[in-house]
Amino acid sequence: MQGHRTGDNLQVQALADGLGWPWASKTLEWQKRLPRWTPLYGRSAHLNHLTPKARGAFAPPWPDLVLSIGWRSVPVTRWIKSQCNARLVHLGRPRAPLAPFDLVLTTPQYRLPDSPNVVQLSGPLTAMSPDMLTASAAAWAPQLADLPGPWTAVLVGGDTPTLRFPSEAADVLAAACNRHAAQNQGALLIATSPRTPARVTEILRQSITAPSFFHVWHKDADNPYAAFLKLADQFIVTNDSISMTQEAALTGRPLHIFPLTSQDRWRDSAMRSLDGKLRRGDSAIARVYLRMIREGVLYPPKSPSDYFQALLRDGRAAMLGKPGARGQNVPVLPETEAAVQAVRALFETTHATQTGNT
Repeated sequence: MQGHRTGDNLQVQALADGLGWPWASKTLEWQKRLPRWTPLYGRSAHLNHLTPKARGAFAPPWPDLVLSIGWRSVPVTRWIKSQCNARLVHLGRPRAPLAPFDLVLTTPQYRLPDSPNVVQLSGPLTAMSPDMLTASAAAWAPQLADLPGPWTAVLVGGDTPTLRFPSEAADVLAAACNRHAAQNQGALLIATSPRTPARVTEILRQSITAPSFFHVWHKDADNPYAAFLKLADQFIVTNDSISMTQEAALTGRPLHIFPLTSQDRWRDSAMRSLDGKLRRGDSAIARVYLRMIREGVLYPPKSPSDYFQALLRDGRAAMLGKPGARGQNVPVLPETEAAVQAVRALFETTHATQTGNT
């Protein structure tokens, strides 16, 4: 199922590619008056909110497996399930009852409770295949050949609903990058992203004096991001993007996190605090609360900091300027492969059950 977010679509495609089974893509185009999420939305099985064109794409032959992501897709996947015996696998959080899904592949920031059909991954799936990384590295390596090693990739993000990238933070990041390059006697491979503010880009351009290659993101220009993942010896990543951080972490090389300035709304902070208190221990309140999440009546507040705390706790990353980014001694956790194995196991279990019944 392809939705309106490119990053989500890439995750679903990465899982489909990893399985190696024949697959087809269906684009979900919604009518303009798509309702906001309510506890009732994910309990229905229909195509009512799709445009007529998108609705017409769903017809036999029916699939054996449906891969989806995002809460808007839930009524569509449940409708397909009502037409056939397809297995439903959802990435992230459905904001709906968990029981209708054969698998929910989730990550720490969504705070979903344990359930027989929930698989907790350490981070999002990546579409960066080894072949893609190797090809990009070969294409960009000639432009980087004159830079002294070792190389540290600096992956720069930008503002989000809960984080902002002020000019002061850009000054701090530039100074930290200069110190890091001097200590390692190497060069920096710097890449901005679609969210990077122009003023931040300009500050980094002017203030970073270490040997470096600086790429400013543009939608119509080739991007060395994949090449940097393949070629860099270390990484410095801003904490606004879990996907960008995860892809650097999966290399198994030293990873340094640069924190942006929090602009958390008091309501969001209070909700996360309340969520932690409600699920604590094995009280009746905790059991009822977690059951309401499993049944789709409530969903816990998203907490990206949970992902970063897990990275730091497991020793897979360190805050920039602090010790702890160990690199080679840290096990690489290929979450895409873990997701593929979980889906394959689902079908193996189903086949074994059917064979036993026969």
